[in-house]
Amino acid sequence: MTIAENDAPLIHHNEHGSQYTYKKYIDLLNLNGAKISMLLSAHDNAFAEGINRTI
Repeated sequence: MTIAENDAPLIHHNEHGSQYTYKKYIDLLNLNGAKISMLLSAHDNAFAEGINRTI
């Protein structure tokens, strides 16, 4: 799936993986109007999953 064939997502959420912090990737999302939602660190996701497991 490419932006050339589809609209960019309204919100792009990720876990702060290195592939998602690449400047050209972020520029491409911004250029196409996507809002970026990124965890502060990969550990945030593990913490959230732990809470969800407890609940």
